[in-house]
Amino acid sequence: MLQPQDRLYFIHIPKTAGTTLIPHLDARFHVDEICPAQLWPQLLLLPQETLPRYRLFRGHFGAKGLDCFLPQPPLRITMLRHPVPLAFSTYQFILREPGTQGHRLVKSRKMSFAEFLRHPKARLAVTNKQVNNLGFELHYQPGRGSVLSAARGAKRWVNSHKVVYRSPQERLERAFAVLQECVFFGLVERFDESMALLSWTFGWPPVGPVQKLMVAPSASRQGAALSSALEAQICAYNLLDLALYEAAEKRFEERLAAMREDLRQYARAGEVVPDPLIANPLLLHKLLKRHYRYQRPKQTRPAGAPIRMTFAEPLSGSGWHGREKASSKGIFYRWTGPGRVSTLAFPLGVAEDFVVTFLVLDAASPTILESLQLTVNGQPVALRSFGRGSCPRYYRAFISRHIFTSRARHIQLAFRVAKTVRRERYYWDMRMVGVAIGGVELVPAREALPEEVLIARLKKLRRPISWRLWPLQIPWFGPRLRKFYLYLRAAYFS
Repeated sequence: MLQPQDRLYFIHIPKTAGTTLIPHLDARFHVDEICPAQLWPQLLLLPQETLPRYRLFRGHFGAKGLDCFLPQPPLRITMLRHPVPLAFSTYQFILREPGTQGHRLVKSRKMSFAEFLRHPKARLAVTNKQVNNLGFELHYQPGRGSVLSAARGAKRWVNSHKVVYRSPQERLERAFAVLQECVFFGLVERFDESMALLSWTFGWPPVGPVQKLMVAPSASRQGAALSSALEAQICAYNLLDLALYEAAEKRFEERLAAMREDLRQYARAGEVVPDPLIANPLLLHKLLKRHYRYQRPKQTRPAGAPIRMTFAEPLSGSGWHGREKASSKGIFYRWTGPGRVSTLAFPLGVAEDFVVTFLVLDAASPTILESLQLTVNGQPVALRSFGRGSCPRYYRAFISRHIFTSRARHIQLAFRVAKTVRRERYYWDMRMVGVAIGGVELVPAREALPEEVLIARLKKLRRPISWRLWPLQIPWFGPRLRKFYLYLRAAYFS
């Protein structure tokens, strides 16, 4: 388990499921503990003396790009991917995303993947990129204030301070050493097992349904069956990455075996622990949940103490998308999804009558909003809503003390919707979502806020969070506006 003094750093190698993983890492930390920068231009604009206060770093900084800014090296984790699908996925990403390095070259020449590999400049983006990331090291003596006054000089600054290795073999050995030091690493090709290993490594709750993000559209993935000649060409350019990946596979199997042996102790009578564990995903989920309950610190809540949870805090539950902020309102929120059920758990001090109140900032559709239901420790409760129109809207429910059994130690809230959907107007957002919840308040019934107070709060909110994105939803104008923004951002951060 992580200790309070530990810093965790996710080495995000592009196109290795990092965008999917990051929300699950963020959920384990308070928003103030997370470094906001994920790219060098962003990091170098932050005051250097503020970096040690963060406990979670995630970004494209290479394995040892942050060490010089911190008093002790962070605990490192990463994800790896076989070089062949990684190369093709990288090509697809460059081709479809305006503003990415190489996009104009590939798009203007209408390069096929074969032409992309033959181009000496373009193929650098898919040549030993994992070894290059894990072998990266920076030499710099930090001072005070930001390193740069403008983002445009970031690439030049990094190149002037990075360690240059004398040979490819030395780079590979450095990457091997970093991989051995990583407290966790996963493989994209074995994503579900990797998520289980992540939960076991840190004593975190098991990850629920995961929707993979930043993936190519299905139409473009249909051409992912590469010829043997193309695969051989990719392998020829990625001999270092292939050696690293083969070593990683062996180490991954060893860590899975250690997890299986440890989780056996949590199996109950009649439960047969299979090999591999992933052969019975339901049992694996149960074993990880018991492991989490055993590992986590004992939580207590004084009798009568209210619970006011915002999504700025670490998440105790599952079935949620990543943390977001309604900047105009200063409210952190999460969308439910990708599944139909999203849960939150709180310590139960004394079984008494409670009132739960929560804020719904937005919904994927009016039908989904009307289907919203709440259960408490498995028991359905009646919801009452406050607010005009659809969103924002407050919901409130009375929870009788009789719901809790004598053995109950926690209050589990389960938010259920009829379905989750993609919001078609938000063409850039591939997530399956239900409703956006902006916080939960659980108080003894005698202390519940009057209804007039809730109605007064709603008057300050006025519009759904999606309202601020209305220009991007205009059919012809929106996509072009987003494309222009991506080009502008790339120019600023280049």
